Amino acid sequence: MTFDPSTIVSTPRTWLKTRVRYDGAARAEFANPPGVIEGPATVCFNSAGACRVRIAVEHMEAPDRENFSLRTAGTLGTYLVHGEANPCTSLTVKTDAGVFTGGDRIIHDGLPTGAGKLVELRPLQSRFEAATAAPAKYWVLPLANFMPDPWSGDIIPQLADHPLRMRSSPTIPDDLPEDERTWAGWHVYHQTNIFTFLLNGEPGFIERMPDYDKRVKRVRRRRSRRITAVVVGPAHVQTVDWSDYEGLFPLDIVSMLSLATGTPVGAPWIEFRDEKGALVRCVHICFGAGRYEQAHGALPDHLLRNGPGYLIGKVLAAPDRGKKYLRVAINHALAAATRGTLESRFISLCRGFETLCRRHGFINQDLSARLEPSQQGVLKTLLQEVAGKIRAMRNVETDPDRKAVLDTIAGRAQSAGQTEKSFGLAVADLAQMFGFQDAQVLDAHLSAHPHPTGKTWPGILTHYRAAATHDAYFEFAQREDLYTILRVMNHLHDLLLRVLLKTVGYDGPYQSPIPPVMQRPSADWVKPTTLAGLLGYA
Repeated sequence: MTFDPSTIVSTPRTWLKTRVRYDGAARAEFANPPGVIEGPATVCFNSAGACRVRIAVEHMEAPDRENFSLRTAGTLGTYLVHGEANPCTSLTVKTDAGVFTGGDRIIHDGLPTGAGKLVELRPLQSRFEAATAAPAKYWVLPLANFMPDPWSGDIIPQLADHPLRMRSSPTIPDDLPEDERTWAGWHVYHQTNIFTFLLNGEPGFIERMPDYDKRVKRVRRRRSRRITAVVVGPAHVQTVDWSDYEGLFPLDIVSMLSLATGTPVGAPWIEFRDEKGALVRCVHICFGAGRYEQAHGALPDHLLRNGPGYLIGKVLAAPDRGKKYLRVAINHALAAATRGTLESRFISLCRGFETLCRRHGFINQDLSARLEPSQQGVLKTLLQEVAGKIRAMRNVETDPDRKAVLDTIAGRAQSAGQTEKSFGLAVADLAQMFGFQDAQVLDAHLSAHPHPTGKTWPGILTHYRAAATHDAYFEFAQREDLYTILRVMNHLHDLLLRVLLKTVGYDGPYQSPIPPVMQRPSADWVKPTTLAGLLGYA
C-alpha cells in the first residue's frame, strides 16, 4: 500500500488571539469637571488594534455631583485635543488575569452619564499587565498583511519545540522507504517551514497563522487587513514605550517587511511572554495597519531562501535601527512604489533622498571645492572682477531701490562658487559615500548621448525635482518625453532602495524596479563598466 504523506499533519496551536478581550472592574477619572466613574467593563481590541472600552456605570464620585458631566467647554488647547469631551486622565480595568491601563490619550464622545448608563472610551495606547511575576523571555509581534510568496523558509530543529510555535512539528515514521521519507519530509516542510533570524545570538522566527491561506484570500479579495503571521524574538527588552521613539523596534520590522514585500505590513500590538509562553504583558500600540495594496517588493522571497528572516536579522543588528530618519526615508520609498501621480511619486523619491542627505551632511555643497586648485584660483579672480564691475554700476546709480538690487547681485556674484543647495549633487555625493558607481556610468553615457535637457546627471535630477515641486507638474509634449522622465524616476527609485538596504547591512539579492524588473545580486551591482541601459537609460 502506497504511503500517503498528507496523513502527516501538524497540529495547530491557538495561543495567539487575533482579537483581544479583557473583562473586569473599571475606574475612569476625569479632569474638567473632576469626577470618577466605576463599574463592570469590557475591553475589546480588533485585529487592527483599535480599542473600545465599554463601562456600565454603577458608581460615580464628583465634588459637584449635580453638575458633573463627560462634556465640557474647556479651553482652546483642551478643545483642540479633546473637543468638548471631559478629558479622561486615568483608566484602569482590574481583571482576574491582570490589570489593563489606558495611556495618555483616551478619547470619548462626551455623552451624558449617570447610573445605569454605558460609557465608551477609546484609548489610543494602553497596556495589560498579567498577574504574574515571571520575567519576559520572548516578544511576540502579530503581523497584519505579511504575505510573502512563496513561503520558503527553514526548519530549525532547536525551534521545533519552541513554546510559541503556531504549529507542532509532526514525526515522520522511521520505517518508511527512502523515497517516501523524502516526500513526507517535503510535506512537513511545506506545513512547518519558518523564516528565522538571530538577535544577540539567540534565534527568532516568523511563522504563518494556522489558517494562513484562508486569511490571505480574504485580505486580497476584500483589500482589507488581517493578521497573517507572527514574529517571535528573544526579549532583548521587557517593554516598549511610545515616548521612547528609538526604542519602538517593531516599527523597524514592519516598515522593512513592507519595503521587502511591497504590501503595507502592520502590527496591532506587541506581547511579552515568559519561558513557557504565558502572557506577561501586552503593549497595545498600533504599529501601522495599512489596508492591502500591492506595489513593488524589493525582496520577493524567491530571490533568497529565508529572505525576510535574514533581512529582519540585519535590521535588528543595524547601528541606525530605531533612528527616525531611516523610518522616514523608508516611508518615502514605500510611497514612491504605490499608486499615485507621476509627480507625487517623484516627490516622494526626492524627499527620501533629502532625508538621507540631511542625515549624512550632503544638503549643502561647496562648489569651488570640487575644482582643481588652479581652477579655484582662476574662478575666484573672475568672480571678484565681475563683482567689482557690478559694484561700480552701483556706485553711479542714484535710485535707492536699483542701488540695493545691484549691491545684492554683486554679493551673489562674488559668492557664486561657494555653498549651494543642489539636489542632484547631494544625491551624487550620497551615492559615492555608499560606494555606488552610478555617477561614473551616467556621466560617460550622457557625454556620448546627451539628455534632452542638455544637463549632466546631477543637473537632470535637480531639474526634474524643481519641475515636480515648484511647478507641480512635468512638462512633456510627446510620449518620448514621458519615457525620459520615467527612466530617471525608475533609476532614482532603484538607487534609493540600494541606499536603504545597505544602511541596514543587507548584502543579499534584491529586485530592482528598473524595467524589465529583475534580480540584482546585491546593492553594489553597479560598476564603472556597467552599461547605462541596465540603469534604464537607452
